Amino acid sequence: MASIIFIYQSASYLVPYLTDAYGMEADSAAIVGMIRAYFLAFVVAPFAGIVADKVGSALKVMAAFLFIGSIIAASFIIVPHESFYLPLLIGLVLILGGLTFGLRGIMYAQVNEINIPKAYTGTAMGFLICLGFSPEAYVHIIFGFLMDKLHENAYPVMFVTMAAVMLFGALICMILRRGVVNHSVK
Repeated sequence: MASIIFIYQSASYLVPYLTDAYGMEADSAAIVGMIRAYFLAFVVAPFAGIVADKVGSALKVMAAFLFIGSIIAASFIIVPHESFYLPLLIGLVLILGGLTFGLRGIMYAQVNEINIPKAYTGTAMGFLICLGFSPEAYVHIIFGFLMDKLHENAYPVMFVTMAAVMLFGALICMILRRGVVNHSVK
């Protein structure tokens, strides 16, 4: 869950990236930001829940979303800084935003999936929320420091960090899923 909140917080730097690196007008970037933050949240989160129900595993869907998101975050580094590529970048920002809101829509389902006994669900949720939301306390400090020191050159570092955190999150989801499968076989 911490990786999901880390990415959710980190995604707030994507729209400014469009203006800083690609010269997108601020009012256009604001529209992209509003679509990402408000429209996609209402559409994609329930869709992710439906997909998780169909697949039968929120952890599998989370792992897939995180893996796809890591590829998208890494792609921001290699797309040339030319206005010709701005529509591609807008699409990638929106897809990553959609994945993020999809993840937020199903992130609590993992508690049931990993078979935590009902007697400990409250404790598990408290721990999950405390640890899971901790990136809100430091993401902006770290990325703000990078922006202060590296200016526009901070973005590649931020994107590599986002990709790494998403890959780590996908790995954790796969490990948890494997534990569920192995436990149910016994």
